[in-house]
Amino acid sequence: MFSFFDGHRWRPGAIDRNERQPVLRLSGEAVNYQITLEPSRNRWLFALDLPDPAARPVHAQLDNDAVLRADQDNRQRRLYALRSYPHYQLQPQLAAQQRRANLSLPRYGNPKARVLAQRWRAQGLDDQAVVAAAMHRYRHEDFHYTLRPPALGRNSIDDFLFKTRAGFCEHYASSFIFLMRAAGIPARVVTGYQGGSRNAVGDYYVIRDSDAHAWSEVWLEGRGWVREDPTAAVDPARVDQGIDAALAGTAGLPAFLNLQWQRSFSYAIAARWDWVNTLWNRWFLAYGPDLQQRLMSALGLVNWSRMILALTAAITLILILLGLAILRQTGTARVDDAALRLWNKAVRRLRRLGLTQRPDEGAQAFTERVCAKQPALAPWMRALCAAYLHARYLEPEQPQSAAELAQAARAPPRK
Repeated sequence: MFSFFDGHRWRPGAIDRNERQPVLRLSGEAVNYQITLEPSRNRWLFALDLPDPAARPVHAQLDNDAVLRADQDNRQRRLYALRSYPHYQLQPQLAAQQRRANLSLPRYGNPKARVLAQRWRAQGLDDQAVVAAAMHRYRHEDFHYTLRPPALGRNSIDDFLFKTRAGFCEHYASSFIFLMRAAGIPARVVTGYQGGSRNAVGDYYVIRDSDAHAWSEVWLEGRGWVREDPTAAVDPARVDQGIDAALAGTAGLPAFLNLQWQRSFSYAIAARWDWVNTLWNRWFLAYGPDLQQRLMSALGLVNWSRMILALTAAITLILILLGLAILRQTGTARVDDAALRLWNKAVRRLRRLGLTQRPDEGAQAFTERVCAKQPALAPWMRALCAAYLHARYLEPEQPQSAAELAQAARAPPRK
């Protein structure tokens, strides 16, 4: 939770150590699940909204903001079970200190945003109507979701709302909260994770740092803290389907954000390897030394050297079996390899002309650079690039696509 805004950055508010348990009401059907948490130097624990305090992990507490925190830093991998209720009411009553903290704004700065919020109040709008007016603005005006926003000036909220209108979740959450506070509505920034990727081999979800998300909460009389996500108003795909869908088609993304990579041969190997690691973490490393020793004794492994030898043999066997299973797959992987080989063959021919593809340069970027330096090669180069992209990504399973690429790659480039 971020409650303090100095005009440029949001910072967490002070944790009330005297009031650890939040005031909440849980309702509806509960969701039971397990989480394997990788080591970190933080104390917070992942959880779906909203974890049941009565079913919290050992050595963990639910603080007054309903954030699940461990008693110590998570320096080791941790497996824990939780029960959460998607339907809840958080803090139906707001203490005076919390109200002041979540209404505070710098004395000066961002005058246009302040005037807009005051105009809504002057129109007689109540709290819920002010929230709706702000969401309507994000939804129907020319706002865009991007991870490469333009720079903002001293009045960053005004610049974003009235000039650039392009940014990612933090820009939308921050500007929305500023408007709410300027209108006299307690509000705060909430950070967490949105989305994730499903591992189809083991039927579980992997949450990475790239799934980090920021949204907003406003406090409404009789309802308590209510989630509002202006990012969802601008780009519903970011919230409904995750960041992968929101950035589909964006050039220059790293491999783990590339949907084509997630359908590739490499991803199939990575998914299986992650599944093996997950089984290992769940059934051995996450348990205490007593259970580990009993398991070793049951398997006839009376010392660590024998255990390591047995594990090495088991992992080697698993990798061999996975490799054989993957090699039996047909279609996309072999066609992809053939397309890449033909492209590399043409690239080697261009290298003799002094045109070398850089490691960080994609096919389209390299094509445009070749065309700019050697206009005479432009028709051949563009035809080659189009055939390569078509064979590798659009119709990888069609023999005709591979044949067209082979034909394009055979034409010798000339100055």
